Amino acid sequence: MQRSFHSETVHRHDATDRNAAPGEAEEESEQFAVLFFTVAGQNYAVAVDEAVEVMSQPATTPLPGTPAELLGICFRRGRVLPLVDLAIKLGLPPQSHALGELARGSIPRPPVLVIRMPYGEIGLVVERIVRVVKVPEEAIQSPQRQPGAVASIAMPNLMAHLLDLRVLEPYDPAEASSSGGSGGPSEQLSRDASGRE
Repeated sequence: MQRSFHSETVHRHDATDRNAAPGEAEEESEQFAVLFFTVAGQNYAVAVDEAVEVMSQPATTPLPGTPAELLGICFRRGRVLPLVDLAIKLGLPPQSHALGELARGSIPRPPVLVIRMPYGEIGLVVERIVRVVKVPEEAIQSPQRQPGAVASIAMPNLMAHLLDLRVLEPYDPAEASSSGGSGGPSEQLSRDASGRE
């Protein structure tokens, strides 16, 4: 099975540069389709094949006792979808989308980028969706000191941080019950799901 663009990038930048050979002829550059978006004024990107869809933030059910970045859950095509404020998760200035203001319609609903993870799907609440761009392999560089970045993308008119999807792994619903007790996120997800069936 072919590895994803993200896993290939992680493998490339986590490994030592032992394969570099000065003067060695390079093959024709491969290009990747990448979705660019902004979070707290910072440019980030994910591979298109790891993005499921973009939607406006739907009605959200908050879950008490969960991390601040976990805004709550919504239901997408009959399945529970955790919604994460990516800015808070990355330690950036929080974005303004208070649930009460969203419900009243007093502020625009922010875009949600639905990402495919090994354990399922997760919705990332971001600031703005920019566009999809074909990125040549040579534009993918070592990461700068930026939260949640596995690599940097440097193009003539566009620069961004490639989001490290590993920062989202704690949101595996199967492992969310590690907090214990009947009020754990996993059991709350299950109760909300069963209550809407």
